[in-house]
This record gives sequence, structure tokens and C-alpha cells, in this order.
Amino acid sequence: MSKEEPLHHSGICPNCPADTDQRFLYKADERSGKYREAGKVLLYGRVEILSLFCCVGCGAILVYKTFLEDIVDVDNPNLHDPKWLFNLASYEFLRDSFLIYSTLKKEHLHPSTPEDVRQ
Repeated sequence: MSKEEPLHHSGICPNCPADTDQRFLYKADERSGKYREAGKVLLYGRVEILSLFCCVGCGAILVYKTFLEDIVDVDNPNLHDPKWLFNLASYEFLRDSFLIYSTLKKEHLHPSTPEDVRQ
């Protein structure tokens, strides 16, 4: 049994150069509503994907929100499989997503912060 390779994106960490990898950790989706027929959910409204990454360069944990679609069929494979996010080039990912949280923001450190703390 072979273990699947971890998914990576590159160039999406605001603290690192564009060629730095960010390792994918987790995906969740956020939905604004459900359309039901005969008690069965058929469609979801306004689906956004929350994705969690760890930057290989600086170690920052990054949380991005990416818009999927306004109306999504329950059986849409993009709801269940995050791989579609990695079919986007870095510039497309950054265009369609926004960073909602980062554990590291180097630009906010005071110049007197010791070097061992900065790293």
C-alpha cells in the first residue's frame, strides 16, 4: 500500500519568496444554505472552501478562503476532494482566495525584536 504524497502549493505565503512551498494540511467548506426536495439535500448555496497550509519556509500556518460557486450540487467532487485547489496556478489561487489568518507576520515585528524570536 503506497502512501499518497502530501499536497503543496507554492508562492502563497506573504512572508516568503514565490518559489517556497506551502504544505496543505486540511480543508473544510462553508455553506450558506441547503436546498431540499423530499427531505433530501440536493444543492448547497454559496460554497466557500477554507484551506489550511503550513509554509515550509517560515513555518507560518496560513488559512485561506476560496470561493467555489453560488450553487453547488451535493455530488460535486470539488466539495469532497481538495485537489482542485492545486490545479490552480499560484496567481489564480491568490486571485480567487483571500488570506484570513496567518500565525506569522514578520512585517509587524519591531526592529528591536531579537533575531532568535524573529525566526
